[in-house]
Amino acid sequence: TTRRAGRRRPIHNSGCREIHFFGGIYRSHRYRDRLPDGMELPRMKHVDGRAAADPVISIQNLSVSYGSKRVLEGIDLDVYRGEILVLLGEGGSGKTTLLRQVVGLDKHLTGRITVNGCDVSTCSESDLQNMRRRLGVGFQGGALFDSLSVEDNVALPLRELTRLADSTIELMVWLKLKAVGLSDPGGLYPPELSGGMKKRAAIARAIAMDPEIL
Repeated sequence: TTRRAGRRRPIHNSGCREIHFFGGIYRSHRYRDRLPDGMELPRMKHVDGRAAADPVISIQNLSVSYGSKRVLEGIDLDVYRGEILVLLGEGGSGKTTLLRQVVGLDKHLTGRITVNGCDVSTCSESDLQNMRRRLGVGFQGGALFDSLSVEDNVALPLRELTRLADSTIELMVWLKLKAVGLSDPGGLYPPELSGGMKKRAAIARAIAMDPEIL
């Protein structure tokens, strides 16, 4: 079913959602979200959106263009604590563009994005940096440093952004690698890893700072 674009309701019943992007064709849904055609809302675990006072990520009427090409238009999306959200779609449909907007790497044409209460368009640079420290990002290609071991890749944000003792960092790195099943290959270097192992190493680095949002 469709709804009028002006109506907004929070998502109350989905712990895991798949959102499909197809060719920039949009439609409205019975939930708060307004995203490209083909959206699905499978549920893996119960998350009561009503228990959360505010969404951790809120996107309102977002539009993004590259030159004369409109990539995203009129996007509305609320993400609540505890939800797992998957963006699926063909190349060029706007998935990466949307994520870059959320972390404040690109400027949007119209709309508003708040992450943990921080408006990424209007907040100060220091507030934006603080917001980013509460996010964990796993890059599409892994973005690991080939000259560093897996352990050192995971330890990098802890060494750069905290004053933790080396012994504490070593323990935290081991815990993160253990969580993704890489505690044994931690001494290897990225070129020695399989594609799947690189992705797991990237996830371990993304969760190194215990982010609120991954």
